[in-house]
Amino acid sequence: MILSMLENGLVVKKACNITDFDYCCNVLCVGAGSAGCYAADSAAKEGATVILLEFGENIGGMHVCGNVTGYYYGARGGSYEEDDRKSEADTVFLTNHRHWEQRQIRLTERLSESGVKVLCRHSVIGLYWESDRIVGVLAFNGTQRITIKADITVDATSDGHLIRMTEVKKQYGRPSDGSFAPFGVFLQYTEGLKLCSKNNDSGIMDHYSQTDFSKKTVMAHANASHILEKTEVVNCALHTGVREGLTYEGEDTVRYEELLSGRRKEMWYELVPTDWLKRLSKAVYITTNILVYGVDVGTILRVQSIGNS
Repeated sequence: MILSMLENGLVVKKACNITDFDYCCNVLCVGAGSAGCYAADSAAKEGATVILLEFGENIGGMHVCGNVTGYYYGARGGSYEEDDRKSEADTVFLTNHRHWEQRQIRLTERLSESGVKVLCRHSVIGLYWESDRIVGVLAFNGTQRITIKADITVDATSDGHLIRMTEVKKQYGRPSDGSFAPFGVFLQYTEGLKLCSKNNDSGIMDHYSQTDFSKKTVMAHANASHILEKTEVVNCALHTGVREGLTYEGEDTVRYEELLSGRRKEMWYELVPTDWLKRLSKAVYITTNILVYGVDVGTILRVQSIGNS
């Protein structure tokens, strides 16, 4: 068996001898954002034993903590709308009709009802291989390492953290010059009895470089410290824009400028319940996908639910 890990940003493979795993499951979903939660729920409802790993303390990702709904993704339908309706119906609101805690409670109920085992505060640090198949992961929970064997591994992390441990070809930054997205420090502070907030622009960071990340983070916080002269800082959080930094080479790549120029290629990817049964011996990677369809003005479209995941 082979263990692949990242060392200084490079994929390193090592031979290992492991026979007993701490956990075993049919489907392992890594990343408990919207994609991971609903993928885990769907697989469990089809009869699979499912484990859901999350490196943070909360499940739901941007849908829960960032208040990102289908409106922002440009899509409607699916399980998130059902959860939103139920959480709003079961909650008494004193100010507005949205709060991240009630969404998290509903998602937790959904996963519990379908039998998904959720492990928060666990980060995947390695992948176990047999031949060309991924058969499990090595995770770390802050105090100890655990091993998980899985027939199918789903990468639902925000930035494809599992795929980074494979030899898939990657591209960092913009295609034109390799530049990354800007980042900033988000400040919450008090002025008198008011709670205020602001974004402090902090330049451009290579967030895949440990050295650059550490250096720029320290500098960004230092540059934002001038606000201490007149206020008391309540919270200081770093925004790095990780979703804009890394892309992976697949069967085909369609970039934004190609869509603007009118390029249209017939592509269709699907993962239906029967596929889970047919492909239990293969590793499957899924993350957030956006499908863009170009239609002529006046076209009549049939509206239907998107599905569960």
